Amino acid sequence: MAPGLTIAQPFGILAWALHGTAKLLEARRNRRAIRRLAACEDRMLKDIGLSRSQVMGALEARYDEDPSRLLQQRRWRRPLPGAEPPHPR
Repeated sequence: MAPGLTIAQPFGILAWALHGTAKLLEARRNRRAIRRLAACEDRMLKDIGLSRSQVMGALEARYDEDPSRLLQQRRWRRPLPGAEPPHPR
């Protein structure tokens, strides 16, 4: 063990690396799902409360960003016609 390193520090670094890897894998999986949404017709997207521009905008996210989070944020900003906007928790 290197001088000045406690036994817990290497485990903290490993946990940090594993967490980061898990987040990247989740973002990759969500990106694939959003690509499938992009293949849907506009009327289908409208049925679930999304627009094509929202879906395509989410796919422009950086590689290390989860595009589903961006899509969710944009969805909350756009109220449905004739309805009060939802209140995020």
